[in-house]
Amino acid sequence: GLLIKHRLVYLETLGIALRYVLDALQKKPNTNVFQFGMWALEQFKERLHQWPQYCALLVEIQDLRQSYPKLVSYIEMAASE
Repeated sequence: GLLIKHRLVYLETLGIALRYVLDALQKKPNTNVFQFGMWALEQFKERLHQWPQYCALLVEIQDLRQSYPKLVSYIEMAASE
C-alpha cells in the first residue's frame, strides 16, 4: 500500500500491486489475506480517484460493502472525481 501511495511502483508493477489488493479484498473478511488488502487499500486510498475503473471493481465486492460501508462511500466519491 505504501509503495503505491508514494508512487514507488508504476506501469506494469503498479497494475500487479493493485490486482493483489483487489484479489485480497475478494476473500472473506475474517482472513489475514483480506486484512492485508484492507491495510494496503487504506494506505493509498487518497490516490483512488486516479483509477475510476478500479474503484468500480472495489465497490462490487459484497463483503467490503457490508463490512466497510463508509470506505465504500469514500471509494464511490473518489471514482466520481
